[in-house]
Amino acid sequence: MGTSEGIPAEVLQLLFTVRLKWGERTCYIHNIYAPNDAAARMSLFQRLPVDFENDAIHIVCGDFNLALDPVVDSITGERRPDSSVEPLRSWLSELNVVDVWRLHNPQERVYSGPIPRRNRLDYIFVCDSLVASSYENSQYHSWDESDHLAYHVELASWHHNRAWILETPKLAGANTRTKV
Repeated sequence: MGTSEGIPAEVLQLLFTVRLKWGERTCYIHNIYAPNDAAARMSLFQRLPVDFENDAIHIVCGDFNLALDPVVDSITGERRPDSSVEPLRSWLSELNVVDVWRLHNPQERVYSGPIPRRNRLDYIFVCDSLVASSYENSQYHSWDESDHLAYHVELASWHHNRAWILETPKLAGANTRTKV
């Protein structure tokens, strides 16, 4: 990808993508503001770009204006037909991203939409391999600048999972032998 060539202007008004390097791989950060109207939302989700490098990392965030899983993301807990959900799920699957917060909070209910909060509308989806290697934390919190809750995900640049190694020369000292 790398350019907006071939992406419809209507999509470009609602999608902002940043391309950067994450180590040796290309990383795309996609920010989406989805329309309130279900038909317009579906049109947007059906036309999102999918032409990326095979090993690209993706982070997708934004206000999607829908409860992706109404059972846990909506105060009513009811499944209502929303034709825009499947095109979004298909796109997210194509990018190999997961709902990081839901992955770590499978049953918790947080509603991020405008007051009175009734739905979780704001999401961050992260490439599954990046979650496995770098996930630290994710949480929603109040933010005075918006009627929605703010949401952040913390990713570490690396994890040190080295095993502890006993340095055997230290056991040779007289002081250590006396104590052991």
